[in-house]
Amino acid sequence: MTHHRCCFILLHVRQKLHRLRMPCGYILGVLAACLLLLVYVIHSSTERKFTIGHQQAGVAAYIPERGRLETFTVQNIKISYYLPKLGCPDRPWILALVISSAEDFQCRAAVRSTWASEASALGLNLTERLRVLHLIAVSRNETANNNIMRESRTHFDLAQGNFVDSYRNLTIKSIMGLHIATSACPRQPGLVIKIDCDTYLNVDNLLAFESGDNHANAIYGFLLDNDRPIRRRKNKSFISREEYDGGTYPPFIGGFFYVMTTGVAGQLYGEAARCNYLLPLEDVSVTGLLAERVGVRRYHLAGVLRRTPRVWEETFSALAVHSLTPPQMTNISKTRWRYQHS
Repeated sequence: MTHHRCCFILLHVRQKLHRLRMPCGYILGVLAACLLLLVYVIHSSTERKFTIGHQQAGVAAYIPERGRLETFTVQNIKISYYLPKLGCPDRPWILALVISSAEDFQCRAAVRSTWASEASALGLNLTERLRVLHLIAVSRNETANNNIMRESRTHFDLAQGNFVDSYRNLTIKSIMGLHIATSACPRQPGLVIKIDCDTYLNVDNLLAFESGDNHANAIYGFLLDNDRPIRRRKNKSFISREEYDGGTYPPFIGGFFYVMTTGVAGQLYGEAARCNYLLPLEDVSVTGLLAERVGVRRYHLAGVLRRTPRVWEETFSALAVHSLTPPQMTNISKTRWRYQHS
């Protein structure tokens, strides 16, 4: 039923009621009910159009000759995503999964022009040791989808899921990343990094971590302990008691950056695939609840900052710095370059 037909029905009902000489209050009540029905139908048809449109159009980043479509199951729902060719290495390598919203083009550009390109300059040849993959989902903005198509054909580094890109779908996006880490290449990566696009990664410090004596069955990052669920409905991190009735969350790693082995990623994905419900808070769900169930330990990693540095030199000792704008990331990169070449 379209809204045009609803308007016709509304007018027809009004004429019939007048002919029957119904009381004015009764007529107004019926008309109000019809109006509410009209609003509901218009809203439902709009939502349905978006959903069907995404299913029909697929994902904007899809380039058949440069990648493939993969599927995984989460919360009993089959999710599809486009995976570009990674050029799977035949020696130990690192996979960096960069999280951004579909429309955050500047943020992804900042990653490509700063730490991702610095890795190559440091001698960490991107074609040999490090793969940087940007994870996005579907935008409802057609202009954004056209730009994503061009971005994908320019950089060949976008993995895009066929679900709506939203804050509460970050858990699904991260599970998609776990699936990629464990299934994309015959030789799995030695380390898997999940990092937000507004986080600067110090690649040489990452290499120092890789060569260190670390636990294989653990997740490393910014450890949060005794965090309480937010019960304020207007907060984006709101969780109802029906979703989680505990007073505190288990220890978890902040979602802006964490690092783990592929073995841990496989355990987390396997547990997620068995769950009927996942909390719509990515870091709590993946590094807290799922990790707790499979016995994966969580450790705080020195040098992971969830604030902007007080002085730029602080980035030399840091492993990851969160909550940066693209210009700030560029400034850090330039400062580090000048320091190294002075």
